[in-house]
Amino acid sequence: MRRLLATLVALCLLPASAFARSGWPEGVWRGTLGTAPIQVCLERNGLDELQGSYFYLKHLRPIALRIEGNVLHEEGGAVWTLRKGAGASLEGTWQQAKRALPFRLAPMAWRPAQTWDSPCGSRAFIAPRLKPITISRRAPQGKARFAYDELHYDVGAAFDSVQIASFALKPQLPGDAAINAAVALEPLKPGSVADFAECMGGNLSSLGTDGDFSLILTPNAILGDFLTVAVLQGYFCGGPHPDAVTTYRTFDRRTGKEFALTDWLASSARQPIDGDTSASSLVQPTEALRKLIVAHFPRPTDDTDGCFDLVASAEFWTISLTSEGLAFEPSLPHTAAACGDVAPLTFSALAPYLSSAGKAGAARITRR
Repeated sequence: MRRLLATLVALCLLPASAFARSGWPEGVWRGTLGTAPIQVCLERNGLDELQGSYFYLKHLRPIALRIEGNVLHEEGGAVWTLRKGAGASLEGTWQQAKRALPFRLAPMAWRPAQTWDSPCGSRAFIAPRLKPITISRRAPQGKARFAYDELHYDVGAAFDSVQIASFALKPQLPGDAAINAAVALEPLKPGSVADFAECMGGNLSSLGTDGDFSLILTPNAILGDFLTVAVLQGYFCGGPHPDAVTTYRTFDRRTGKEFALTDWLASSARQPIDGDTSASSLVQPTEALRKLIVAHFPRPTDDTDGCFDLVASAEFWTISLTSEGLAFEPSLPHTAAACGDVAPLTFSALAPYLSSAGKAGAARITRR
C-alpha cells in the first residue's frame, strides 16, 4: 500500500508534459480527417509543452494546436484524442460539439535545413502550401522621374500576410539590365532575401499560425547615373515583437555594379564593422563625423519622449545617396522607432570626410 501511495504521489507531481510524452510524438504527418486530406506537425516548445499546427490540403490555411492533458485543442474549440499509435502512425478522433470524425495520419520524412529547424518550421510541412509565383507589372504611382515598372510577386491566396514587390528599370543606360537582374527576387528560393516561407515556418513553430512578411524594393534615380534602392522589410516570424528595418543598396547605372556607399566615406571618418560590408549601407562614424550628423538632424520642438537624446547617442547610422549628398538615419532600438528621421548632409559639408571614390562620385552628380 505504501508503495502504491508513493507511486500515486510521484505521478501527481509530474508535469503535464510528462503525460503528453506517453502518446503524441513530434514530427510531420499526412493523412485524413474524416475524408478530407490534411497535413499535421507537432513539436515541443521551450517549456517542453507539445504544440503544433495543421491544414487541410484543400484550404491550405494553418490552424494552431496545443496540448491540454493528453488531448490536442485547436482554435475554434475542436479536440483531438489519440486512440492509438501504430509505429509512427497516429489514429484517433476529432470532435467539435456533437460532431466527431476519425483521423488517420502517416509519418512524413522531414529534414532540418538548419540545426534549429523543427517539424512545424520545416520545409516538408509547409511545402504543399508553396505554389508557383505570379509576377505582375504595374506603372508606379504618381509621376516618376525615370522609367521603370513595379514588380508585384503573388505568392498565392494561402499567404495573405505576405507582400513582396521589386521593380524593373526600362533600360536606358548600359548597366540597367544588370541592375534588373540584381533586384529580381526569388521568393521560393530557401535562404534568399525574399524567402517568406522561412518566416512563416518560424511563426508556425512558435504559434502554430502564419507570421507577417513584407519586402518592398523601391528605386530612386540619382543625377550622375547612380541608383539608390530602398529595401523596406517588415516581419513577424515568431519573435517577441514585429520588426521593421530599412536598408539601402546603391548601383552605378553605367556599369550595373552594386557598391558599398560606405566606401564613399574616408576610412578615417568611420570605424570598422565586423561582417560582410561589400554592399553595406551601415556605418559607425567617428566622433567628429557623428557630431556633424547630429548637428544636421531635425530637432523636434516638443521633445517629450527624449528622442533627440537617443539620436545624439546613436553609434550606427544607415546612409543613402541623394542628389545633394548623403542622408544619415540613426539605428535605434525597436522601442524608439518613432524617433527615426533623417539627417541630410550635402557633399560640400561632407568634403573633409569623403574618400577619393566619394569625391569622384560626388563630382559625377554635381556636375550635371
